[in-house]
Amino acid sequence: MGRQKVNFMQVKVKIQEKIEKVEFNGETTEDLLKKMNINTESVLIKRNGKFVPVEDKIKNMDEIEVINIVSSG
Repeated sequence: MGRQKVNFMQVKVKIQEKIEKVEFNGETTEDLLKKMNINTESVLIKRNGKFVPVEDKIKNMDEIEVINIVSSG
């Protein structure tokens, strides 16, 4: 059997005004959030300026913005 090719991609991630470049080998915004240890239920995600679900596919060089959901009771 041949080795499976692993495609690493680089995305720009913005969290609370901090921007960092992240390399990962996942496919979705959910994969990215898991790599960054971010709870998918506590944030909203924008990909290239548009809100997207966590299942949304990411492409190399996408810009991802993670927006924390704040609730008060």
